[in-house]
Amino acid sequence: MTRVDIHDDPAPKARQPRGSTGPRRAFSTRPVVSFSDVSLVLDGKRVLSHVDWEVMPGENWVVIGPNGAGKTSLLSIINGYRWPSSGVVSVLGRRFGDADLR
Repeated sequence: MTRVDIHDDPAPKARQPRGSTGPRRAFSTRPVVSFSDVSLVLDGKRVLSHVDWEVMPGENWVVIGPNGAGKTSLLSIINGYRWPSSGVVSVLGRRFGDADLR
């Protein structure tokens, strides 16, 4: 399982767990979720700042961080409930803005 810490660091970094040999990519080389330079501003406050993140098929992720760090906002963007203020988001190979989410 790969872990992402979300906190005041403007660009959370993925860390490999101890003893890991890296992510297993048995299904496809195309990301399931892809964030490229994604930022989100809500009520004048920057919630996410320049996030680059890819989730590949077969990977398991845990998103942790303190209250107000942007965890729910990150997942809300993936679900299509929120749109990023800037950057590019793709889910299942479909770029947000190019695909009908209904």
